Amino acid sequence: MFLRGVAVCSVLALAAVAQGGVAVQLVPNPNQAFYAQNQVVQVDVKLAQAPGGSDQLLRMVEFDLSLTNSFLTVVLPTTHDMGAGTGDDVHFWSFTSLSTCANLPSVCGFLHFIDDKMAAGPVDTRLNILSIAYRALTADAQYQILLPANGTPVTVGKLQVTMPGLDGEYTLNLVNAAATGADQGVRVDFGLNPHMIWRARLASPNEVSGGTLRFNVGQTGACCVNGNTCNTGVTQAACSGVYQGDGSTSCVNCPVQTQCNLTASDPACGVSWPRSANNFARLTFDKDLVLPAAGQVQIRELLAAGAFGADLSGSFTFSIVNNGSGQPRILRIVENGTVLTDRKWYAITNNGWVGVAAFKVDIVHLIGDADGNGRTLGADASLINSQISPLLQPDKRTDIDGNGRVLGADFSLANSKISPLAVTKPTGHTCSP
Repeated sequence: MFLRGVAVCSVLALAAVAQGGVAVQLVPNPNQAFYAQNQVVQVDVKLAQAPGGSDQLLRMVEFDLSLTNSFLTVVLPTTHDMGAGTGDDVHFWSFTSLSTCANLPSVCGFLHFIDDKMAAGPVDTRLNILSIAYRALTADAQYQILLPANGTPVTVGKLQVTMPGLDGEYTLNLVNAAATGADQGVRVDFGLNPHMIWRARLASPNEVSGGTLRFNVGQTGACCVNGNTCNTGVTQAACSGVYQGDGSTSCVNCPVQTQCNLTASDPACGVSWPRSANNFARLTFDKDLVLPAAGQVQIRELLAAGAFGADLSGSFTFSIVNNGSGQPRILRIVENGTVLTDRKWYAITNNGWVGVAAFKVDIVHLIGDADGNGRTLGADASLINSQISPLLQPDKRTDIDGNGRVLGADFSLANSKISPLAVTKPTGHTCSP
């Protein structure tokens, strides 16, 4: 709901379109990720001139709230900050509360005027248009607002916005850049004689940016994450841990959550990666997972005496997939093209993955080892030949070239790698758990 008013048109004269532009900035207080139902929020409305021009004095600003969500209750501003951060507020004179100010500025003083709470009036019959004049009815520039050329934002007004009593996302829009009518969309008048205009609407140059603010509304409470972090002001839907209840401000029901443990891997520890490219691994855990950050799970070549080579995890893609019960408990790792060297041993290890216990899975890269017995033999070629099909078969060990299908080329590649020799694992390495 928007409380509409009369535009202050008596300060206007013939105008020219200006070069450059201006940004509308909406700053909510408090500034929260989520708001409670029926919460009242003050929004400072600021203008910032595009750097590179010259200082400008504002004459009037028209904001178009036509695209503001109707569930938001917006009360028009009644104060204006004289200077950024000074707290020296100047009250607006309202044409509806003191009508004599429309033609007797000597009674009201050389202050600012604003339309207020009228659906339509004798001067302006448009709906949803908020107009603010900053130089009263005189040519005196003393009380005009200065927009500096360096782009410093300046507060030009304040809005009081009340959230609806229904959860959801709601948009405050002061610009209406989609407008096509001559008297719609935001308009910023500045300068003295002749004054100039910045405006934003489809039917004219778009010289005004910004001017929209989204509010996420929902009952909020405290959220216990990972058993040791208490976040407040979170909706139940956004809580990734234990939600403490609507209106809660502390975490009292916050059980300590044990770490996830590796329960299985494919390939299993000691078994091979058989592909020439796009090898994969699936690590299964006993609790729900959050995707590890870069470098928290590493893939390194095994070297003698328990040493490791460089981390190759940046050349692999990591994702979380569901298990058969629909639980996100499998970490899927896929080689991006050809990264591994044939007949070398590698380890997948936990390197600081939060909430996950230490693990180490040792895997040998052995192209053509379709049956996973540690050698590439004729039996592997026969197994591949028995599964040849033009259909996509993801995560199949018999897909030796890693193109997603088991074809004759896989049989030929495995056949070319046949050798009775196994690959000796470097010393000092064991799997865990």
